[in-house]
Amino acid sequence: MPDRACRIGELAAATVIGLMTLHIGLDVAALALSGTPLRGTAEIVSELYMPFVVFGGLAAVQYAGDEIRVDIIDGILSQPLRRGLEKLTQLIVALAAGALAWQTSLQALDALKQGEHLVIGTMRIITWPGKAAIPAAFAMLALASIDRMRRS
Repeated sequence: MPDRACRIGELAAATVIGLMTLHIGLDVAALALSGTPLRGTAEIVSELYMPFVVFGGLAAVQYAGDEIRVDIIDGILSQPLRRGLEKLTQLIVALAAGALAWQTSLQALDALKQGEHLVIGTMRIITWPGKAAIPAAFAMLALASIDRMRRS
C-alpha cells in the first residue's frame, strides 16, 4: 500500500511539473508575442504548483531509500546495530512526519474553510489545494517510513 501511495505522489508531482511548465511557457510566449505576460503566473506557481512539486515525491524517495545519507559510521557498526539504527531513524522520521502532517492538516483545513484564494485583477484563484498537498505528502512520508522500518 505505501508503494502505491508513493507512486501516486510521484505522479501528482510529475503532472503538476508538466502543468507548471506549460503555464510558464504560455506566460513567456504571451510576453514575447504581445508584450504582456499572463496575470498571476508567479502567484499561481508559488501557491498552487510548488507545494505539489516540492512535497509530491518526498515519500517515494523515502520508501525507495534514495534520500541523502552520510554513512561514515555505517562501515564500523555490526549488522544488528546498523539494523537497529535504521529502525530508530525510520521511527524518528515517521513521528516527525506524522506531527508535520497533523499540524499542516490543521492549516489546510483552515484554508479550506475560509475558501482561501488570491484575487488578481478580476480573477479569483483558489489556493487551498496547494496547502492540502503538504499534509498528504507528510502522511505518505510517515507511512513510507513505517513500512521501511518494518522491512529493515
